[in-house]
Amino acid sequence: MRDIKYYDFEYPNANGMTLFVRTRATDGTNITQVEIPATYTLYEATYYHYAYDLDDSKLKVDGTTVSDLPACDRCWTRAFGSYKEAITTGTLHKIEISYDYFYCWGHWDEGSAGVATVLIYRTG
Repeated sequence: MRDIKYYDFEYPNANGMTLFVRTRATDGTNITQVEIPATYTLYEATYYHYAYDLDDSKLKVDGTTVSDLPACDRCWTRAFGSYKEAITTGTLHKIEISYDYFYCWGHWDEGSAGVATVLIYRTG
């Protein structure tokens, strides 16, 4: 896949982009760890946090809540934005996605939650 080219008009010096997704289909929490080398320049770190049929879903970085989705019975809810200073270079970060299902009499956990993370950077 080295034939794929990337250009960011907002950050023309960027030469790399990484996208990763973490999901949670049952009650609980999943984590992803990410470390961007200290020699890289991080231009942007953004997220898309989504959930369906939930009582609560949180997105945390290193224990700090970045996004908290409200309860939603049999519907979609979402948030997107910047991680701001929560993701930095040279540090191992823990990204957590939690999902607490919405219980309604007669139906159980039919939903899920997830987060997509996009990093835009310059190597070296």
